[in-house]
Amino acid sequence: MTRLLLILLFICFPAVSAYAQRSPDNLEFTSLVMDAAVVETFNELNVSGKSFRLRSAENNQLNYILEQSLINFIKEHNGIVYVEREENPDDSIQLDFTLEYRIVDYEMTYAKAPKPYPKGKNIWRESRIIAIFRLLSEDGGRIHLSEEVNRTVGDNITRKEAKQFSHARSPLMSPQLPEGGIKRYLEPAVVGSTIAVLVYLFFSNR
Repeated sequence: MTRLLLILLFICFPAVSAYAQRSPDNLEFTSLVMDAAVVETFNELNVSGKSFRLRSAENNQLNYILEQSLINFIKEHNGIVYVEREENPDDSIQLDFTLEYRIVDYEMTYAKAPKPYPKGKNIWRESRIIAIFRLLSEDGGRIHLSEEVNRTVGDNITRKEAKQFSHARSPLMSPQLPEGGIKRYLEPAVVGSTIAVLVYLFFSNR
């Protein structure tokens, strides 16, 4: 129930985590974005007492996160869930539906936060997922649902957090930090000064 309330808060108030004491790291934030996409797609579906087989329609390095979001949603709504593994299919399980999922696109970005922003949290982190879900009945393969969802969630974090949260094993969760502070002004000044010195030396030696 706590997890579901957090998801609903992210759906209704995308910047809610900016006011939290501890910001979720990039892996946790990715999970929250995918949770929001799952809730948006299946919130009206009657899951209770039904059994579902999860099947990935395409390999993606983030499949395990979306899969976990689907598992959590089905269990929290009193459904039964199985994950299909190609190397070990189990045809003996009595199923109601096969739920296929595919991540079409996922992106996480850092940008300068628009003012006003919470104290110190001057980085705007935003994640966007595009995913396709298809729900098939086991008795004849009738399509009950086929939907593409496009969900974006953002929050404010500090520059220090942005550096710490980069996920070493996934470039998709390691966005580039925007330039800021003194560096933004120092680099052009250094380049300009260097050019000026070179021009002066060139003409003084002629």
